[in-house]
Amino acid sequence: MGVYILRRLVHLIPILLVISAMVFVLTRLTPGDPALMKMGAQATLPENREALERLRAEMGLDKPIVLQYFIWLGNAATGNLGNSYWSGRPVMDLILGRMPATLQLMVTTIILSLVISVPISIIAALRPGSLLDKGLMLFSVMGQAVPIFWLGLALILLFAVQWRILPASGYVPFAEDPLESIRRSLLPAIVLSTREIAIFTKFLRSELIDVLNQDYIRSATAKGLTQTIVVRRHAMKNSLIPFITVVGLEVGALLSGVVIVEQVFGWSGVGWLSVQAVLNRDYTLVQASVLIVCAIFVFVNLFVDILYFYLNPRLRESLSQTST
Repeated sequence: MGVYILRRLVHLIPILLVISAMVFVLTRLTPGDPALMKMGAQATLPENREALERLRAEMGLDKPIVLQYFIWLGNAATGNLGNSYWSGRPVMDLILGRMPATLQLMVTTIILSLVISVPISIIAALRPGSLLDKGLMLFSVMGQAVPIFWLGLALILLFAVQWRILPASGYVPFAEDPLESIRRSLLPAIVLSTREIAIFTKFLRSELIDVLNQDYIRSATAKGLTQTIVVRRHAMKNSLIPFITVVGLEVGALLSGVVIVEQVFGWSGVGWLSVQAVLNRDYTLVQASVLIVCAIFVFVNLFVDILYFYLNPRLRESLSQTST
């Protein structure tokens, strides 16, 4: 297993290099000059032209883009992603300061999605074609089709404005006030989990139906095992192996949805910070936040691959035979 993990880690290096190059070049190609943004209205005055050029030189914007990339990559390899053009603070401090809010929202979303999707997937798989099954599949299609920002605004109007059950926006650190932090995370987590519940339910239901039609399931039922034991010990055990892969991929996909939801609900996480950086033309902060989000996505998939390798004995056997 150690050889497999090492091999996967080596494969990550070119992936991260390509991601870093794409992030850097695409950020530089966006319209706007960070030096102009930093100087403000004073940059348009003729007497400040030399000061503007000096500022661009200090920010490294006067160098060729290839040289800028390798300088940035060398600094990033040591953990130095630069300082924010707008605030002057190290971007790592800004991102790490917002990361707990984003992680809390993502963890809440995944837990809520799994708690709801797994039971209803089992119910739908045990009664395929029933009215309940058709209703759940209709919800699955609707959950994937409804835009996140529209659903967020609709829930704010319903739960915060009309019923006044939950707060409309804002983030409270969990360590500061756990109960209030959970209350404020419910609405954005519900919005994010709607799509995840739909995807998880649709996939796990299909896997369970396929597994329940296998010969060994019929044999277990013929031996007199109850439906609960058959589903828990046999069907779920084999269906969860591919399902874990889907969950891992959706954790990465959540990072893109978090950007929209954090903006709608004023949830001051990494997504909200990234939007502010784009609006302020803060190239350094945009590059660092996108790079870190992409790195998280890559490492989450690495963790899922390792977990899949651990849970699937046939994969371990095939790899061991290949290595020998």
